[in-house]
Amino acid sequence: MEPITSPFSALLQEPSPDIFHAEARAWGTSIDFWKTELSFFRYLLHHHRLPEHEEKRRDKLLEQVKEMSGQQLENLAQAVAAHEVYIGGLMQEDEGIGNPKYIREHHKLAEMMGHFDNDLRKLKREIFDFERKF
Repeated sequence: MEPITSPFSALLQEPSPDIFHAEARAWGTSIDFWKTELSFFRYLLHHHRLPEHEEKRRDKLLEQVKEMSGQQLENLAQAVAAHEVYIGGLMQEDEGIGNPKYIREHHKLAEMMGHFDNDLRKLKREIFDFERKF
């Protein structure tokens, strides 16, 4: 039996600026959504009267939301935007495939996006578990 492969695996083995540019644009959309989500979590956590023993837990969650929505997310957004512009330039110059710099940078950003997404998912789970109590 042959292993199942993604229809995109061939594209990823021979990356082109077009493919990476589209993915970088999708990352920008994800970042915008994360900003909205984090803002909602901040609102959600602030709008409850809590028993005193739960306030510390809420404050910890609010601190995590603040940390994730602050410089960490802004740096990621700026890096993705700069990468998207860089790849757009490669597309105009028809350079792309022979230039390994954008491939390394793209993989590095993909890893950063994945880490942020995983951290945000964990935080969401904690917030929803906390909010279910009330």
